Amino acid sequence: MESAIAAIAGVIIGFLMNCIRDTLIRRRRAKSTRKVVSAEISSNIGLINEMNDRILCDIANTEEYSNIYDNSQMYNTALLLSKLPLQECSRKVFDGQVTVLGQVLSEKKFIECIRCYHDFDRVNRIMVLLKADIPNYKPFLPNSISEEDTQSSDSEVSSEQPCCYIDMHLHDLCMYVDMILERGNPLS
Repeated sequence: MESAIAAIAGVIIGFLMNCIRDTLIRRRRAKSTRKVVSAEISSNIGLINEMNDRILCDIANTEEYSNIYDNSQMYNTALLLSKLPLQECSRKVFDGQVTVLGQVLSEKKFIECIRCYHDFDRVNRIMVLLKADIPNYKPFLPNSISEEDTQSSDSEVSSEQPCCYIDMHLHDLCMYVDMILERGNPLS
């Protein structure tokens, strides 16, 4: 009888030890997942902060940048942005750990992380659009139009630039950069 009680006690103690071990392992994994995703977010914010410090701060500091920056200045800013060896914001760690994060974070923190990565994706897409629009850019220079051009019926002069939305992209880029830098890392 004593051996049966000892066996049952051993099984119960073993079961409890396994539960405690599993809980500790889950907590360690959750903590490490949170740290790794937080590090990726911090790295992305660092990249965006570098881009902001190098180029965008002049645009973002003006309330109505389009009135201060003329077309050639916008083009030069966009050209400089496109030529900088800036990395894209990464989301590899987040994509690999999104299910774990959904389990270990509160709903509010999880939504903040998703919003943060959504903004990173927007910045990446805007940079791609800027790079694509730069070859299509043809500045409208009123002083360079001759009388022959204005009298010709074939020539239509317009200040609009079809297929080129550099000013809009720069505005959106400044907006998302400001939002990301203002919100900061939701996991820190």
